[in-house]
Amino acid sequence: MILIDYNKYRNEFTERFPEPTKCYTMGDYHVENGIIYVQTIGRNLDDENDPVVDYQYQWQLKLNKVLQTTLERLLEIGRGKKNIIL
Repeated sequence: MILIDYNKYRNEFTERFPEPTKCYTMGDYHVENGIIYVQTIGRNLDDENDPVVDYQYQWQLKLNKVLQTTLERLLEIGRGKKNIIL
């Protein structure tokens, strides 16, 4: 499971499973051909000894077209790139 959190301090990407949880500062991301590509910035915020820097994550979506489009729009809204259009 992944979580993407937007708040006034920073945008965070959290990989909850598998354990242990890893939390990074969110960098760039995009969705292409049903795959979410995430680029993080820096080290794991929860473990300063974790040697991984600038973690890259890919998630193959297996959703129907309506859910996939909705998820893509929510990600865009979170980034502030588009207004909600219903």
